[in-house]
Amino acid sequence: MARKPRRPPFSLRMSDAQWADLDTRAGLAGLSKGGYVLSTIFNTPPPRRSRRKSADMELVAQLLPALGKVGGLVNQLARKAHLGSWADSRLIAQACADIRAMRNMAERALGFIPPEDDPDPPAGPPA
Repeated sequence: MARKPRRPPFSLRMSDAQWADLDTRAGLAGLSKGGYVLSTIFNTPPPRRSRRKSADMELVAQLLPALGKVGGLVNQLARKAHLGSWADSRLIAQACADIRAMRNMAERALGFIPPEDDPDPPAGPPA
């Protein structure tokens, strides 16, 4: 089956501010820049291939320093375990809480609703 020939791409010059505005608008709409331009100009639904999930960049930005903090805590735990003395249980609890917080931030950034975490889960099955 022969493929339908495609038209050559269309080029458009923009200032840096216009390009940044287009990038922001397309990101907020969850579309590629081309998909956003086509759907806006022709007032049609965007092509399926151009849809993308937009993450909340503020939440993602908060996640990066948290990763560094947990990495340091895990490194402390590994060092103490390697030396033969186990780490303080407060460090382990802090690492678990930080990992839980990062998971929740990532889920919010991706549009999921994170579960409400119980800071003190029961030790065993309910009686």
